[in-house]
Amino acid sequence: MILSPKQLQNALNSAGRSTLNKMLTQGRTAANRKVREIYNVKAKTLKDYTIIQRATNRSLEGALIIRGRKLPLIVFGARQVKRGTSVKVKKTSGRKIILHAFVTESTRGKLHVWTREGPARLPIQPKFTISVSGMFENQGAAAFENVLKSKMADTFEHELDFYLKRSR
Repeated sequence: MILSPKQLQNALNSAGRSTLNKMLTQGRTAANRKVREIYNVKAKTLKDYTIIQRATNRSLEGALIIRGRKLPLIVFGARQVKRGTSVKVKKTSGRKIILHAFVTESTRGKLHVWTREGPARLPIQPKFTISVSGMFENQGAAAFENVLKSKMADTFEHELDFYLKRSR
């Protein structure tokens, strides 16, 4: 069966959209895995700080947006010990003790690692570390690009074949 130019254009747009969305999702997963090889952070935490703007038929543009807030130390397995608080930020290094730090709830009900600013009881400040965007910049960007380079052409070919068969 011969396809009209309109059907061919629709199949190309749909295949491009679908390929782009799949590559964004697979790239985020690969980047998350690479970051988690280095840092002691849960996949859900990384996923919560990333947003995929999906491509549509009207706009064949997609984006992986990584919010740049610093992560609280509590997400790195913080534990209260006698001398302070023990955290393990990187998987390659051991647990580090932050002297005189403690774990308690904030006024919003979230757990945080806190330290005092001086000898007085108050004020206290929550402790933060590297941002998710910093983790992705250091480790995840290369993994994201590798997924795009290795799988993009095959995925587009597969999607185009699917949409061409569907339009008959």
